[in-house]
Amino acid sequence: MPEKKGAWGKSLYTIVFMTFLTALFITVLSLLFLKTRPRIRVNESYDFKSAVLHAAGEETGRSGPEALIAHYDSSVEEKKLPEGKGLYYKVLRRDGSVSYVFPFQGPGLWGEIEGVLGYNGGLTEITGFDILKQNETPGLGGRITEAWFKSQFKGKVGPFIALVTSEEGRDSVNSFQAVTGATSTSAAVQSILNDLIRSSIEMLRTVPEEER
Repeated sequence: MPEKKGAWGKSLYTIVFMTFLTALFITVLSLLFLKTRPRIRVNESYDFKSAVLHAAGEETGRSGPEALIAHYDSSVEEKKLPEGKGLYYKVLRRDGSVSYVFPFQGPGLWGEIEGVLGYNGGLTEITGFDILKQNETPGLGGRITEAWFKSQFKGKVGPFIALVTSEEGRDSVNSFQAVTGATSTSAAVQSILNDLIRSSIEMLRTVPEEER
């Protein structure tokens, strides 16, 4: 009997100790999250504004955070599509032209892919493309955030009817170069963009330019 009581005491000590450690770690992590949440929100807001301007065709690389935010606040207007079916952003560019930027979200291979796609004022060609969030495989599907992948969409039209596996053929206005070894992720981007083009962008094309 004493041996059983001793074993039970050791088990109880272990349970109490692990419960204490778990509670301690949860408390510390919660405090860190609460402390950093405002900064996280500021960074997310900055990343979004930078992506919108980039998708609109504006140069953002040389702008400091304050200058970029000021430019966004003075030149970007959030608007609603007809019948309230989504949002888009009207961007007055530095050269006096207008771009329209559309947020998108859709399933990738391992999670949601979020980003923005910009069109010129006549909605005849893409001005830019950027990725905000993705959970694709690092070194493979995750390469959709690389500059070479994002820059190839500028000047194209869509919908995208083909994925090409090399630089040859990527200049077509209706195709883009897939990431090597990440066909599923590339196809997911194709599907997401095509859905966006056939819904939101086609819908805005029905609105007279002076009313957009």
